Amino acid sequence: MALLMGTTPWRMEAMRMTDVLGLTGGLSYPPPGLRANARQPRRDGMWSPRRILIAALCAAGIAVVAALFFWPSDGREVERQLQDAVEAMRPFPRRIDDATELVEARAEGRRMTYVYRLLQDVPVETDRQRANLERVVCAAEPMRNALREGVVFVYEYRAKDAPDRMLTRIEISRCP
Repeated sequence: MALLMGTTPWRMEAMRMTDVLGLTGGLSYPPPGLRANARQPRRDGMWSPRRILIAALCAAGIAVVAALFFWPSDGREVERQLQDAVEAMRPFPRRIDDATELVEARAEGRRMTYVYRLLQDVPVETDRQRANLERVVCAAEPMRNALREGVVFVYEYRAKDAPDRMLTRIEISRCP
């Protein structure tokens, strides 16, 4: 009989499932028994003591994260980190390349000074060297962060034969 009406048995089964699921409006969904057992909203207001406590803990957590990431650290912490960096570079002198040797590094307050001795008689092109140093300093995230904290990086280049004679001095205090 289903075939005579143009409806196949699998289509009839699909129509019955639609009715069971309430998609055709024949049955309501969810059944009334389930709605009666559903949790009712609280009538005594949204801010129960438990919710107030949770909100306060969340606000405190956000404040701590903001303090760690957005407030500047005190100057002593920055200065201590610079001193630690100097200690990590020891012993001196350190060979950098065929033409350069790091003979000293020192941290004085928020000023980090690197003293280099040139091992070859080559002219120092201050503008070009400044551009190279700015590129290196600004590419390193720890150094960029230090610049934001007010640190100044000083690079002194000394002559090969006369270590007291300074050829050039370059200060990097910000990224271009």
